[in-house]
Amino acid sequence: MGLSLLLDLFRRWVLVAPVGLIGLALDYCYEKLLLEGFLRESLVGPGPFFDPSEFPDLQTLQDHHHQILEEVVSLRGSLKMPLLQNVDTTQEWEADGRWETLILKVYNTEIEDNLRRLPTLRRLLEGLGGSVPTAMVSVLRPGGHIRPHFGYYNGVLRYHLGLLVPKAPEPPLRLGIRVGQRYATWRLGQPLMFDDCYEHEVWNQSDGERIVLFLDVVRPLPGIYAVINSMFIFAMRFHPTVLGYKRRAPISHHNAAA
Repeated sequence: MGLSLLLDLFRRWVLVAPVGLIGLALDYCYEKLLLEGFLRESLVGPGPFFDPSEFPDLQTLQDHHHQILEEVVSLRGSLKMPLLQNVDTTQEWEADGRWETLILKVYNTEIEDNLRRLPTLRRLLEGLGGSVPTAMVSVLRPGGHIRPHFGYYNGVLRYHLGLLVPKAPEPPLRLGIRVGQRYATWRLGQPLMFDDCYEHEVWNQSDGERIVLFLDVVRPLPGIYAVINSMFIFAMRFHPTVLGYKRRAPISHHNAAA
């Protein structure tokens, strides 16, 4: 047996194999202990949709939806909001250049350049603290279709607050969202909550823009599950995708004169 073959066997079974086994073990823990455990132990049920009234702290956002929209409209009058595809270069379900986003915080990493431009919303988010680790303004232009996709972590629930909702005759549902096998649309000043780990898609076949406040809200969990969830959310701020958001999300990055 030659030296090169011995070295190759050493690399495969001593160096590579343990790393692969560790990876498989981590994947198993993630699937069984986190995703399935969170779904089973969720204090608000498995979804896909949830009753927003079970999250009374978020009522303050509904109470101020007019002021939030006024600040968003004013901002868009002077600066161009970035397309998500220019902020998240990893996603493959962009809406044909019709999905604008203003990311304010992601896994509790604040985008200061964006937050300072929406003072009312900033104050409201600060009041909610760590219960809302991610927040952004989402604009879907007419003709936009966010293709079917799903999230990877169900320790948070997705919250949409309708800020600007164009009228769209029904049926068919010309402005809507599908989560799993269920369909919904937005109402002005009213929230939708769902688990984005179910496959979902969004479309706007109306004549106007749809603007929502888009949040991730910590899923209510008991005991050790809540502790694990908090640890995971904290760790996510160091993920390369989140660090990429911090570099690319500031609105001044997309507006030379900002």
